[in-house]
Amino acid sequence: MADKTYISVGPCEVKAAFDPKYKNSMRPVMGETLKKAIEASGDFTTTNPHPGDKDAKSFTLGVSISITKDDKSKPPKLKVTVEYTLWLTGKGSSNQQAKGSASSLTEASAKIDEDVKLLVKDALGDMAAKDGKMFKAMRGFLNQ
Repeated sequence: MADKTYISVGPCEVKAAFDPKYKNSMRPVMGETLKKAIEASGDFTTTNPHPGDKDAKSFTLGVSISITKDDKSKPPKLKVTVEYTLWLTGKGSSNQQAKGSASSLTEASAKIDEDVKLLVKDALGDMAAKDGKMFKAMRGFLNQ
């Protein structure tokens, strides 16, 4: 089996949230969800298989989310938008970069904190689906 390509999960931030408490509480959810998606991809890992080898190709992934609530609709609607940037580094990579986004939408229930958490996981899951746009871009960079 070929070595997996290392992905360093860089900054995970909540750019905007309708409630300030989500700015900090969603960062661990983001990190955990991304790590699971990367490890499930089959050809990428969050554990560096070549520590100290600066020529080995690897990616740095930066992710930000926005959490909004539309109170005008009945029931209110929640939306999470994910934006990501990834950079390929290592020998012969010329620091290639890709950007993308994904979003998820749901109706808010009485358990709004749980709704937000599930919506963040859904949006990140869509972004980092095993055969999704982000991993396809990464594989394309590696095959150039």
